[in-house]
Amino acid sequence: MIEDHGFVRTEPPKSPLDPFLCQFLGSIEAMSNGYLPSSDRHAVAMALGWPLDFADAIMTSARARGLVERVLIGNGRRRSLWQVSARGRTWLEMTTVMGPVSLDSEPDLSQNQAAML
Repeated sequence: MIEDHGFVRTEPPKSPLDPFLCQFLGSIEAMSNGYLPSSDRHAVAMALGWPLDFADAIMTSARARGLVERVLIGNGRRRSLWQVSARGRTWLEMTTVMGPVSLDSEPDLSQNQAAML
């Protein structure tokens, strides 16, 4: 439960980006090796049927809200993968909007375009 200004609510406040964050986080969670923006962002954007800049904006929102966390990789090289954080998993469990999209399938643009309107 979350307390807010003297009353208790059972879920976080809704954002217009929540359906897109659910899809994005679900897609990242489905990646066994984590999300590497330099190589995975095009595939994720295409699978979700989004413009690349919109996918970048959703990633920025996920980072700002603490829904993803950085994992440093490499031997001495400063590369990082992203994965859904514990907070992000809890948020996904509490938010029942749209599910993840498989990166191996063609995007269903009708659903995403309707959600963007």
